[in-house]
Amino acid sequence: MSWDYKNPVKCKGKCKNCGSECEEWIALETPFTSWIRENGNLWVERSRGHYSIMDIDYVVWNFTHGWFMFIEEKTHGKKPMSEKQKDAFSIVTQLCEYSAGLKYMEWRTFKGMRQIKFKGIYYITFSGTNPEDSETITINGKNATKEDIIHLMSTGELR
Repeated sequence: MSWDYKNPVKCKGKCKNCGSECEEWIALETPFTSWIRENGNLWVERSRGHYSIMDIDYVVWNFTHGWFMFIEEKTHGKKPMSEKQKDAFSIVTQLCEYSAGLKYMEWRTFKGMRQIKFKGIYYITFSGTNPEDSETITINGKNATKEDIIHLMSTGELR
């Protein structure tokens, strides 16, 4: 397997070839991400600084209480975001806040018009890979715990 990814992860499981338990390094990207990387024109234009390609790690949509938020996750203590990513997330935040007027407003959903509130974008950093293997967790740059993450994802609010 070949990929150009800085932080592959080791997965344990049954080997596809022999059926025995083994460990394998895999890339943390989807086939579409690999396709973007392998498509010369997209990658060349991106590297020239014409645009940036990124994703949003999680969209938390509480359809019962009518709110949503975005979560960007960084593992192994990485810096929260690049300047380009900060700019893009700032634009998304402003668009959502402007549209919602910082309060509930009517949004079109598959179930019809609903009052929805945008709760923001949160940046969660783990010193490891998740709350269980991390000595340090931060939310928006402030020290946090596993319980803080659970509270945030359950209520859309920081404690």
